[in-house]
Amino acid sequence: MTEAALKLENCHSYYTIATCGDCGKVRKFPNRCDLFYCPECANHLQHERQRQVEWWAARIKQPKHVVLTIRNITDLSAGHVDELRKMFGKLRRRKFARNWKGGYYGIQVTNEGKGWHLHIHALVDARWIDEPELKQQWRSITNGLGYIVRVKDCRDADYLRETTRYVIHGSQLAAWQPDTIETFVRAFQNKRTFGVFGELYGARTEFAEWIATLKQAKPRCECGSCNVRYQSETDWLIYQTFEQPSNQPRPPPSSEQQLLNTVLPPLWPD
Repeated sequence: MTEAALKLENCHSYYTIATCGDCGKVRKFPNRCDLFYCPECANHLQHERQRQVEWWAARIKQPKHVVLTIRNITDLSAGHVDELRKMFGKLRRRKFARNWKGGYYGIQVTNEGKGWHLHIHALVDARWIDEPELKQQWRSITNGLGYIVRVKDCRDADYLRETTRYVIHGSQLAAWQPDTIETFVRAFQNKRTFGVFGELYGARTEFAEWIATLKQAKPRCECGSCNVRYQSETDWLIYQTFEQPSNQPRPPPSSEQQLLNTVLPPLWPD
């Protein structure tokens, strides 16, 4: 998978320098591949997922956190991901779930050396969900593969953290062996791991408009100014060395990397 590997190799390999034209604050931002299997981008992707999920969660009046799993499997394929999503769809269409007004769900996976553990975290808008009955229904739909089934109290703020997690933790992905990573990537490539249903399905247009508004908004500095200049590392160094206003002292001679590390400390220690 050379093409996929090269995208990961190039991720976080250069920076864009942002300088506020009012307060002078300087920040640097790395380039991102935003691939779902990139450990470097995992935190950013989860942050984006959290913002979106919070928008959906605010529209659920009586939230119930539902956790559904199936028994670990030794191998993982795209078919397993599709089948899990189909089984959840069958559950929602059963008479048992007729009081589920709507909600959202996310598919996640772990592998701690005992096989692939696929599971679903869903936030359901329902006055009451009978957990024992839910277990029976899930086991019936999964032909006995249904394992852990829980309905959690949403007064605990942890439910939002659980439902906003991305498909895999970056730290766990980075610790996997190459063949395990390849299996995961091939299974989840181009797969939808988040979805809404019921009454929330009708709010997709409103959600799309909200996303478009966010994208059109100008980035702001911490001081509140939108007067921000963006430069490549090379252009920023040239500006600092030769083109900065004469009333500012010129920095002493230094190599490019020394100058960057002095003025812009690394995002994390070596």
